[in-house]
Amino acid sequence: MLISLPKIKALFTEIPSIFGEEPQYYPPLDLMFIAAYLKKYSHHEVEILDTQILRMGYKEIRQEIETKSPDVVGMTTTTYTLPEAIAIAKIVKEINSSIHVTLGGTHTYIFSNETIRFESIDSLIVGEGEIVFTLLVNCLDQDRSKLHQIKGIIYKDNGRVIQTPAQDVIFDLDSLPFPQREMIPYKKYLYQANLLNSNIFTTILSSRGCPYECIYCYRPPFSKNFRARSNANVINEIEECVQLGIQEFIFVDDVFTLNRKRVFEFCDEIIKRNLKIKWRIKARVNNIDYGLLLKLREAGCIWIHYELGTGTQRMLDLLKKEFTVEQIQSAIKLTNDVRITSSVDIMFGFPEETKEDILKTIKFVNKLNPDFAYFSLIIPHPNTEIYKIWLSNSGIKKDLWQEYVALNSEFKIPVWHQNPDELTNLLKFAYKSFYFRLGFFLKHLLTAPSLGVFKNRIKISMKALKSEMNNHKI
Repeated sequence: MLISLPKIKALFTEIPSIFGEEPQYYPPLDLMFIAAYLKKYSHHEVEILDTQILRMGYKEIRQEIETKSPDVVGMTTTTYTLPEAIAIAKIVKEINSSIHVTLGGTHTYIFSNETIRFESIDSLIVGEGEIVFTLLVNCLDQDRSKLHQIKGIIYKDNGRVIQTPAQDVIFDLDSLPFPQREMIPYKKYLYQANLLNSNIFTTILSSRGCPYECIYCYRPPFSKNFRARSNANVINEIEECVQLGIQEFIFVDDVFTLNRKRVFEFCDEIIKRNLKIKWRIKARVNNIDYGLLLKLREAGCIWIHYELGTGTQRMLDLLKKEFTVEQIQSAIKLTNDVRITSSVDIMFGFPEETKEDILKTIKFVNKLNPDFAYFSLIIPHPNTEIYKIWLSNSGIKKDLWQEYVALNSEFKIPVWHQNPDELTNLLKFAYKSFYFRLGFFLKHLLTAPSLGVFKNRIKISMKALKSEMNNHKI
């Protein structure tokens, strides 16, 4: 049983609840890949328990585990969702201590030693999960004494913790079977905000890896290798999804537009096969141009999300974004010109960032006039360069994340800002100033494909207004 973790104990930061009263749920793509590989290359029965979309609490999860009585339970976790993983692992062991519990995900790469020491955890997968998980399950079934021969795992053996050599990177992504979407209630995945339509959507991956080195992002060494599936392989998967009634796709690639030639060929194949689909991507402003945008739109791309980070050149350079303010302006303008929906991510509270920098960024984003802007406070993710800078600047000698993981104690995400209240006010001001500009209303009135869509877009602004009624002025 592969369990998609709920959000009951997970760590969160407080961000204004503007973009919908209900959380947006996404299909657990990583688990669907693992399930597909296991189904193809082993004889084992496998199923995915998607606790989020099914709105399951611990009681319901316990009942499902008791009913299905799996031999192995696998979960993907981050440091933020570790409390959920540990809580469910304890439930599993209370039901039957012989059930093998394994965890995977980026967290297990960073904090392997700390995580394997939890009594309810039997093994960890360190790296990509498809092949290794299948080898692990086969070995548990046939001969546990050979676990040491599997690359990329950490496990317990009579009280000893054993770590095997690193696994090989999966360079041939076409060798992976298509994700098992029929193992989840895929028809339940609809956009809560309903900004454009009510199509069933799914997540899809056409490449792995990102060669960039933004200082607030952590990637294990193997994920820095950019590896792409062939266009034919991806589009074959899309056709399979269309047969299931799925018409909209969110590409989860870190940078979909990294290889311009590949994107053109992908779009041409979509057009050639006459696939009437809608899809969304993430892109960087330094690999976008007008011709590429026209081709993307022609092939059905309806939304491009740009993670900007900030809006001043000084801060862009500090964050190692490797693009300029001018490139941002050009990319958003061109995206708007071809009428692809544009959205941007902005974060506040970086080291050396001043109130003046933040106010300049807010003004810059308003002038950019993307369709949507998402503002948040920077989180010092474990093992990132920015977290190490903060530890150094603050004089803290210990790794707070490591201490939390090791003790599993009560924990709040570190606040590294000298004036967190001021940052929170700036965050609220950013939302208010962006969504209550005359330009925002006019743009959406003129570009909305229907009156209904326009009304839905404006609902976002109304929610923002409601949340701002009692805020103090800056």
